[in-house]
Amino acid sequence: QSALLTSLCFRVGLGAGDFFGVSLSLALLSAGAWFAMRGSVFESVDHDLRQLVHDVRNFAEQQMAVGPSELTDEFREHSLLGSSGGLMQVTDGNGRVLYRSDRLGRIQLACKKPTAVEGKIEFTTERARGSEVRVAAQTVNVGGQLLSIQVAEPMHEFEESLQRFEGIRIKVGRMRIKT
Repeated sequence: QSALLTSLCFRVGLGAGDFFGVSLSLALLSAGAWFAMRGSVFESVDHDLRQLVHDVRNFAEQQMAVGPSELTDEFREHSLLGSSGGLMQVTDGNGRVLYRSDRLGRIQLACKKPTAVEGKIEFTTERARGSEVRVAAQTVNVGGQLLSIQVAEPMHEFEESLQRFEGIRIKVGRMRIKT
């Protein structure tokens, strides 16, 4: 009877160890998948923002060649034609806003005064109206004038996808515990 009890305890211990090991493995795998998905989202959004900064810069260079005095009007007209429906803000060397897209609405982007030299694109994530907004900013030299270009992308759709994924992870975890 003692051998039977020892055997039973050993089997229960093995079963519990197996359960714990598999559960821990699944938890680590799902956490890794979540971080990979989040990284992929940011990589995709950053790529789009990088392209938009490039497009705004090219547009500003074209307009500066025509005449810098009408740059603000040209941005507004360009925006109205639907050519650039994104969220953007352009400031001059003094930090004065030259253009701010209407779609920014109540989203407040910090007025970035251009740095002394042209720089790389900087990415930040800001909170606006209860949701995250991904912002790309770069100082560019356009026709001898330093400008700060800021473009943004609301992250609410991506946040919803991550929340749905999190919900699925939790449901799968609960199903695993029940079995």
